[in-house]
Amino acid sequence: MQDYKRQKIMLVGDNIATLTMGKSILGEYNDIYSLPSANKMFEYLKLVTPDIILLDIEMPGMNGYEAITIL
Repeated sequence: MQDYKRQKIMLVGDNIATLTMGKSILGEYNDIYSLPSANKMFEYLKLVTPDIILLDIEMPGMNGYEAITIL
């Protein structure tokens, strides 16, 4: 088996079931950061630079489009 670099993936959304399923599916080979809101995502971005962000569009508070604009 080839050496595999674990990727850092941020899952951002307000649906706990979706975050749990995403972590279950992607977590075996990747480092997963499940975050319940865009505001939490921005807090974690001060600590972690992800390889990819999977971002929900419809969330209370700041929605995904607003978060993308800031990113």
